[in-house]
Amino acid sequence: MKKIVTEERTVCDFCEKTGIAGRCIECGRIFCHRCQKNGTIITYVGDICFCACDEGKYCKECNDKLEQNPDKLFTAYKQMTELKKEYDKIYDDLREKEEPISKIIEEEVKRKIKNRKDDWYSY
Repeated sequence: MKKIVTEERTVCDFCEKTGIAGRCIECGRIFCHRCQKNGTIITYVGDICFCACDEGKYCKECNDKLEQNPDKLFTAYKQMTELKKEYDKIYDDLREKEEPISKIIEEEVKRKIKNRKDDWYSY
């Protein structure tokens, strides 16, 4: 038996493939994961502790247009992206300071446990 099936699919507005990831927040064009990864879509973070959300994604054309004449939202995304970079740098600096201290704590705890007279920690 043969059957004719009509099927409607949502495809990427940039490469016309399936696997939809989201929309440009400015123009509303739909994009796929491939286009998001290959640089057709620019993603800005919406908060310091970044979560994967559908906000802050602009197609390259809209991004370039807004670089020339930014609106309030685009400016806020750019500022948040810079703040996130600053946060990451501070976090990395603190991790570098933390490592030697953590090593000392680990070594001293092992030494103290090893020198204990009872067997409370020997499990």
